[in-house]
Amino acid sequence: MSQTAALKKRDSSLDIAKGIGMICVIAGHMRMQYFNQVVYTFHMPLFLLVSGYLLKEDRSLAFTTKKAKALLVPYVVTALIMMCFNLLFPTVPLKLENQASGFWNIIRYWITAIFYASGSNTNCFGYTLPFIGEIWFLVSLFFALLFVNFIGTRKHGWIWIVVLALLGWASAKLTWLPFSLQSAMVSSLFIECGWLIRKHQLKDKLEQPKAQLLCLGLWLLSLGATFYTKTHMSMVRCEFPHGPIDVIGAIAASILILNGSKKLSQLGHSATKFLLFFGSSSLLAMCVHYVDACVLPIQQIYDRLMPANKLLAILFVLLFLGIRVAYTSFGVRLVQGIQNRFGSY
Repeated sequence: MSQTAALKKRDSSLDIAKGIGMICVIAGHMRMQYFNQVVYTFHMPLFLLVSGYLLKEDRSLAFTTKKAKALLVPYVVTALIMMCFNLLFPTVPLKLENQASGFWNIIRYWITAIFYASGSNTNCFGYTLPFIGEIWFLVSLFFALLFVNFIGTRKHGWIWIVVLALLGWASAKLTWLPFSLQSAMVSSLFIECGWLIRKHQLKDKLEQPKAQLLCLGLWLLSLGATFYTKTHMSMVRCEFPHGPIDVIGAIAASILILNGSKKLSQLGHSATKFLLFFGSSSLLAMCVHYVDACVLPIQQIYDRLMPANKLLAILFVLLFLGIRVAYTSFGVRLVQGIQNRFGSY
């Protein structure tokens, strides 16, 4: 099936929502405090909830194989490309903490980072782990989908998913397990919510004005707590400083974005078409953005030129966000062109 034909069979509002989420991911990596406090309340849970909504129960081995090809293969390929770059150009500083030097140290660093799939500073029984960066999400999403597919879709499965999420959150305070398993355990909660919305056909009910007002109130409560304490939810570290408020607020915000995306899908505007493209290629976009975040000097230029004036700073952030989104879009188009010419993996 061609990519165009496949897109026609998809729910465009879901891809638009993922496109919005992907832009928020890029914006969240620009270290703008107040903007981060907003997007971190929902951006990763949004992807997870949409993934849960699209999940089709299948307990065969084919499901695991399909998800491994879609998520783990791009993860490993992207990481190995970066490892080769690091080996060929060891003097080029990558934006990764505890970066190694020396041929075998670099290989050891990347193999360990790939194995643990940690997206941030973590430790395993006192040993500080090298982290892989932004593509941690691919591994976490893979295992989270397995948890929900094989456990969460069973009778009363949501109870086990809640227990699993609590175990992931609690154990992350003690040590960090390989394959970003704790992030996956917590992420399964949001995927389960998306799956339940589809199973019980709640999408139309959640578009009602009263439901939207309730979601808005819950998200504002989460946002208020975030700004008041100056701490935000972190899916990558399994941190929820405001407890259930963070979780409920993230789900509420995701529902609001899904509702807004449905309205956008009816406009047919060029911006909507771009969000549709960006969302339908969001996993590839995340890999391309990873290269930007690790190698390209966009962030250094941004940090050096950031004006002191707050109004100018906002305009400056929007300009550089546009540059990074444009670069990511170009990279996605380039990779898709190569895949079409030589065949995808």
